[in-house]
Amino acid sequence: MAVVVATLFVQLVVLIVQSRHQWQHFNLSVDFAFFHQAWHQIGSGDLNPRSTLAGYSFWQSHFELIAWPLGLLGRLRRDDGLSMLYLQDLAVVGTEAVVLAWVWSATRQRRGGWPVTFTVPVALVLLVANPWIYKLANEDFHYEPLATFFVVLAAWEFWSGRRRAWVWVALTLACGDVAATYIAGIGSGSRFSSRVDVRVATASTFSASVSDGSCWSACSARTSARGW
Repeated sequence: MAVVVATLFVQLVVLIVQSRHQWQHFNLSVDFAFFHQAWHQIGSGDLNPRSTLAGYSFWQSHFELIAWPLGLLGRLRRDDGLSMLYLQDLAVVGTEAVVLAWVWSATRQRRGGWPVTFTVPVALVLLVANPWIYKLANEDFHYEPLATFFVVLAAWEFWSGRRRAWVWVALTLACGDVAATYIAGIGSGSRFSSRVDVRVATASTFSASVSDGSCWSACSARTSARGW
């Protein structure tokens, strides 16, 4: 366990150094500017931030409601967009930690054998050595990594039969319409799992559909207003 924690910590440091280098060298694009503007405006007290890049209110983009509570962190240092990149790094490593904890939880139920001995180390290597992890963290800023952290937690909680999974479902849906498809995936996939109640699978799919419907309503309002 100590090796797992140490490895993930080193990876987090690498990602943070990478993010700091990216920030200091202005290696960020329009996506970062879009989210940072909303972050700054919410942190400044404007609860209806408007994107000057896109020409519409931020909530009409992907219905990413999670931006409001997170944007309040901007009050601590309103000009520090680096905090957003650090948050993304934490979400990436946090997701890996949840995956490894899930693998350990599943394998420890077995009495001995190779799964217990090798599964967690193999999973750790596959995660830490995956180049796409670092590529993802280098792609500006998006709420999908945070949504992935929440949705993996939700899946694990459902698999374990815990009702608090719905907290993670709500947080995932708050990350926008793209994240809602992740919940739909859990709902659809859970139908093939004997460990998850079919009612949970149905409710997950329904909640994702409602969230996507809300987002599409927001997008429709946006496009109607602009005449698109």
